[in-house]
Order: sequence, then structure tokens, then C-alpha cells
Amino acid sequence: MEEPNTTLIEDEYGKMKPGNRIILRSHNEFIANKYKLDALYAGVNMNPDISIPGEMEERNQGVLDPHFVHNGVDICHPFVYTKKDWIIRQYYENDIVDLLNLTRSCEGEFEGLDYTTYTPGQHVPECGECFWCKERQWGIDNV
Repeated sequence: MEEPNTTLIEDEYGKMKPGNRIILRSHNEFIANKYKLDALYAGVNMNPDISIPGEMEERNQGVLDPHFVHNGVDICHPFVYTKKDWIIRQYYENDIVDLLNLTRSCEGEFEGLDYTTYTPGQHVPECGECFWCKERQWGIDNV
């Protein structure tokens, strides 16, 4: 659940959330209902051991429930007590670093590159400045 710094608005449950989080949750609820899914999984992990501007309080230990039921669907966050360095270590220990190199968490904007201009297989740059880039680098540095 990556999110840019944005204005928070109140969702239908009375929680203050960025609009993209509300849209994503609504889409997930729609898909779960349409395809009668038993569960939804999210890769939300804990914040790093260092403070990084943009970190979300809900990613601190004990804030986000690793399992709950919402609208009759199991919602599972299997990495909620895991930090990014452990996750990245799995790429190295399982000899799949090439896969790690394909992943991106960056929320940076790049002129001339968006979903309409992207070509499959094209290199996607990283800004190195957003929370997600800094968290990823922290994870790599701590493997």
C-alpha cells in the first residue's frame, strides 16, 4: 500500500486516509465480492529502524492488525511484523536478486514516463528521495 504525500480525506469508516488508499481498498472490496474471494493479502511491512520522512504510523509494530475480517473477507498482512531488510534478504538467500532488481517502490515522477508511455521491459528509474526509495535502500544496506 504505497502512497504519496497527499491531502487526507475521511473515508466511509470515519478514518482519515489519502484518496488513493480509499480507491485501492474500494477496488479490492469490489474484486473480492465479484470473484467471491476468501481472502486478500497485502505486503505491508514495518517501518525501518531509522526515521525516514514520510513513514506511516500504521506501519509501526502493533498498530496494524495482521489478520482481520472485513465485509466477510479475511484480510491478511503476513509481513506486518517484518522489516524491509528481512524481505530483501530473502532475495539474496534464495538467489533471486534479478527479481529484486525488477521491483520498484518509488513514488517519484519522471517526465515523459507514465502508464501511457511505458513499454514492457523498459528500465524504470528511481528518484532515490521518496520514503519508498529510502526504505528500500535501508533494507539493501542492512542485508
